[in-house]
Amino acid sequence: MTGVGQGVGIVVGMLIFYGVCGAMRVYRQLRISRELSAALTTYERHNDQAPMRVLFIGDSTGYGTGASEGRYSIPGRLAAAIPTAHIENASKPGVYLSYAHTALDTRVQKNTPPFDLIVIMLGGMNLVCFTPLALLRRSLKTILTRSQQYGKNIVLISPNNAGLMLCYPPFLLPLYHNRSRQMKILYQEVAHEVGVSHVSLFHEKNDPVIDQKLLARDLMHPNDAGYEVWYRQIHETLIRALLT
Repeated sequence: MTGVGQGVGIVVGMLIFYGVCGAMRVYRQLRISRELSAALTTYERHNDQAPMRVLFIGDSTGYGTGASEGRYSIPGRLAAAIPTAHIENASKPGVYLSYAHTALDTRVQKNTPPFDLIVIMLGGMNLVCFTPLALLRRSLKTILTRSQQYGKNIVLISPNNAGLMLCYPPFLLPLYHNRSRQMKILYQEVAHEVGVSHVSLFHEKNDPVIDQKLLARDLMHPNDAGYEVWYRQIHETLIRALLT
């Protein structure tokens, strides 16, 4: 084998090695994420006489994966801020954006009043699995339009910047960074087009949850303090939507 051939072989071998190591690390972190989700009872508070009705539709971030108790999740913190609200949480770890249709099918009952607020926290799986943006745009528009039939106000929350999260292999981080930025813009555009509120958890850099190490032990989800940071980012929009 020539020197060039040997060099190419070494490079290919190193790429394969790092790829396998990266995949094993992600698999390990996903296993921890599943354990965290299984250990958590997601937050809900049912009150048929409540003056306000709220429905959360999300993935693991809406479910509260990484929090020690449901009350520290986004739905739990909103419930603490508005003690009289009826809170339903249809979030489910590991789901894609299309899950919103299933959630609406199961949570919206005939002859019941519309929710005062529907909060949609989906898209993280679509981000890391590279769902085509054109398909994502069509799906998001359909979901938001349908949600408006069942909610007086809709708040769409787009994912944080996966490109800053060190739980993923280094070679994926630039791709995820660009992808996260594209999804922020896409969510913002579709929300404006449909006429719903939008809050982005994306930071180009200096993400406080990551920089301050406010992450659960899977390094993918916020811990209690991390969810507090996220909640502060979206609190004003949620309250304004509920009170209008």
